[in-house]
Amino acid sequence: MKTVIGLVGYRHDVDHLAPLVDQTEVELRCHTDRDGALLIPQVEAGQNDVQGWIMATPGLLDQVHRHLGSLPRPAAAVRISGATLVRALLEPARAGRDLTKLSVDCVTRQEVISALTEAKIDTTTVRVLEDRLRRPQDADALAFHRRQRRRHRAALAVTRSWRTEQELTPEMDVIRLLPSEDDVRTAVQDVVGRVEAKTQADAQIALGLIDFPGDPAVLAAELARIGATLARPHGGGDEYLMITTRGSLSAATGGLVRFVSLRRLAESCPQVHVGIGLGQVAPEAERLAGQALSRARKIGPVAAVVHLRSSEIVLEVEHPELGIGPEEDFEVLSRRSGLSVATIERLHAAFATFEAREFTARELAEKLPITPDRVRRILTRLEAAGLVRRIGTRPSPTGGRPQGLFHAEDF
Repeated sequence: MKTVIGLVGYRHDVDHLAPLVDQTEVELRCHTDRDGALLIPQVEAGQNDVQGWIMATPGLLDQVHRHLGSLPRPAAAVRISGATLVRALLEPARAGRDLTKLSVDCVTRQEVISALTEAKIDTTTVRVLEDRLRRPQDADALAFHRRQRRRHRAALAVTRSWRTEQELTPEMDVIRLLPSEDDVRTAVQDVVGRVEAKTQADAQIALGLIDFPGDPAVLAAELARIGATLARPHGGGDEYLMITTRGSLSAATGGLVRFVSLRRLAESCPQVHVGIGLGQVAPEAERLAGQALSRARKIGPVAAVVHLRSSEIVLEVEHPELGIGPEEDFEVLSRRSGLSVATIERLHAAFATFEAREFTARELAEKLPITPDRVRRILTRLEAAGLVRRIGTRPSPTGGRPQGLFHAEDF
C-alpha cells in the first residue's frame, strides 16, 4: 500500500518538486497557493487525508509549527544539501569564477562550510544567511546579499528565490539553486520512515492496572471514551486491568502528557491510581504496569504513571499552561523528565535556535555545550517524557553514517 503524502508550498515550488518524487510507493497530494496565504489552513484541514507532509517552500514547516503546534502527522522540509550546492558551482568554477566570495541564503551554514571544505574551496569569506531558512522574506535576502557585496565584495549570490534572483541579477552574478532529486528523495524517505515507525509504535500494547474502589460501570464508561477496554478484575478487590494500544493511549493523553480521564474518575472516587506499561508483548506490558502502579500509589491519592522499558512518565491530572519561561512550568517539565530545572531552561533556549526545532545530538551538544554521551542520556529522558521525538535521520556533514534527527515540542 502506498504512503499518502501531502506536498505543500507555493505553486512554483510544488511544480518543481512534484516531478522529482518517485511515486512507486508514494501517493502524492499537492496543496498549493500562489501567495501562500492559504497554505497553513490547507495543512490544518487536510490532516485526516494524508499520512505525512512534505513542505516544498523554505520556512513553511517552521511557520506551520508556530501556527498549529506539533503536527499529528510526520512532516519534513525539502532542504538543499551541500552536495547540491557544490554541483551547481561546477560551471562557474570551470569558467574561472572566484568561489571563495559567496553569499548563500538557502543552505545551512554547516552544510555550506563542510561541502566547500571537502571541495578544497576556502570558506574564510563565504557568508551564509541561515535566518532565511526560517523566515523566507525576500527583503531580508536581498539586503543580505547586497550587504555582502558591499562589505566583503561577494562576487556570487546563491539563492532559492525567483524574486531575489530577478532583483539581484542587474547588480551581481546570481545562481538560483533548487532542490535536487537527491534532496527530494531524502525528504520523502524521512517522512515514509517516520510514518512506518509511527504505525509500529501505535500498535504497541498498553496494559494498565487501576486501583478504583468506585463503581466499575463508571470506570468502564470512562475507559471506553479513550478507546480502552476494562478487561477484568485483576488480583481481586478494587484492582482492574485496562487494555489498549500506544496509539490510542497517546491520543487520549495528548502524547503521554495529561490524563483528563483521571480527573473525571477522581470526581466520583477520592482515590484513583493508574499504572500503565508499554511493551511489545502482553507479559512485558503487564510487568511494567505493575511497577507503574506501585509508583503511582506513592505519589498521592490520585496519580497516573506510564512505565516504559527504561523510564517512567508521571501524567498530569490537569494540563498545565506551558508558556515560555514561567518557573512553575519548568518545574513541571523537570518532574516529568527527571532533569533539573536549570537543564530544562538551557534546553528551552537551545531548541528555540534550531530551524523548525529540529536538531541532531551533535548539534545539541555543541549548542549547550556538553559531551555527546550526556546529550544522549538527556535525549532518552526527553523522549520518554514526550518532550522530544525522533523524526528520522540527517546526512552526516562528513559523509559518514546518517545522524539521528530529533524534533523538540514547543514548551
